[in-house]
Amino acid sequence: MISIPYIKDFFDVVKKTSIDDVVDRLCYFFTTLMFVIFALMTGSKQLFGEPIECIMPPEFPDSWVRYARQYCYVSSTYFVPFDKTWNDVERQNHTVEGYYQWVPFILVAQAILMYLPHLTWKRAQSYQTINFEHVVTQAENLRYVVSEKRQEGIHDIVQYIQHRLSYQGTNKKHLSYAGFGTKSTFFHMMSKVFTIGVILMQLIFMNQYFGRGHDNYWGFTMVYNALTNVYWEESGVFPRVTFCDFNQPALGTENTRTVQCVLMVNMLNEKIFVAAWLWLAALLVICISNLIYSAVVLYTPQFRRTIARKYLRPLVNYGSISASTSSYTTSLYDNSKIAAFADETLGADGVHLFQFITNHAGALIASQICCALYDALNFPEGHPRLETPFGPAGNADSTYGNGYGGETEPVKAAL
Repeated sequence: MISIPYIKDFFDVVKKTSIDDVVDRLCYFFTTLMFVIFALMTGSKQLFGEPIECIMPPEFPDSWVRYARQYCYVSSTYFVPFDKTWNDVERQNHTVEGYYQWVPFILVAQAILMYLPHLTWKRAQSYQTINFEHVVTQAENLRYVVSEKRQEGIHDIVQYIQHRLSYQGTNKKHLSYAGFGTKSTFFHMMSKVFTIGVILMQLIFMNQYFGRGHDNYWGFTMVYNALTNVYWEESGVFPRVTFCDFNQPALGTENTRTVQCVLMVNMLNEKIFVAAWLWLAALLVICISNLIYSAVVLYTPQFRRTIARKYLRPLVNYGSISASTSSYTTSLYDNSKIAAFADETLGADGVHLFQFITNHAGALIASQICCALYDALNFPEGHPRLETPFGPAGNADSTYGNGYGGETEPVKAAL
């Protein structure tokens, strides 16, 4: 397959990752892709099409026609409202329309800015104790794996997490575990704040540049103008017809010539920037809501405990079923144990990691890994309980494996 240079390299860099949520992906992937497509559209129009056409005096030879058109394109033009006439003095204060040459570069810069927060988050997380992307990628590979291979994959993930969390301690078993912590969550929240700042900056830029600094809701104004039949002839935004002045040497003097030009590229630019403004405005609301929701869920202990209990539901169900036969087994999965696991071990980063696993590998695998991690951290020397309906004592995999492995659910097995 023939690939276009630079474009292929760009898509090799800007691609979906495993440490994001839906809102992140809307920002760093789809919005970045949108700006790149817009840049290609306007760039191809300027490079291969005719971005500007000017009415030339009939006495101009072809060489002067080409020169004047190219000069007007690179030196900018100015807009005169159709209901006004300007004299030479007023012409000195005209509004120059020179942005259209830079539109592809502006759009590329916007694309880079939209990807920058995610790149910062990705780089910052890679330096943390537990590489989230590695764990989530390994979990994704287990989606279509069943039976022993899935259990082996879960075991490898749990072993990796244990190894990263473990350190030598002075407790009775000479082994203790540090919790996940909150650093990765903090970096992710900061990347979301960074994204909101980038979106705000881009909206302000478009308001100042295209709205002449007098309209903070420029995109809505443009839509309203379109609905009320107020066109560019009156608003002056993205004018299609402009004027250009240039000097023509004649017998030792210079004559100032004025020509009228049509900027067809502005018709495309208008649609692009209005669509971009409306999309960024909607994205701003979504990102702020997502930031508040994520911060509340990840930094509130009660919400973290609820999420941890959801992932440990197979073990909780097993404890409830076994209450009539073994109070000790029930105590292994009571609320206090789960609360301690959620607060001291998982913390904000642990819960956040399992959210990523759920988003990319599914709730089934996330629950299996969480159950395996709970057993591995609480019973490092083997499970102490007696023979159970799930399998022989000490086999932690059988406890949650049957519950989510597709063979037998815990409730049915116990009954």
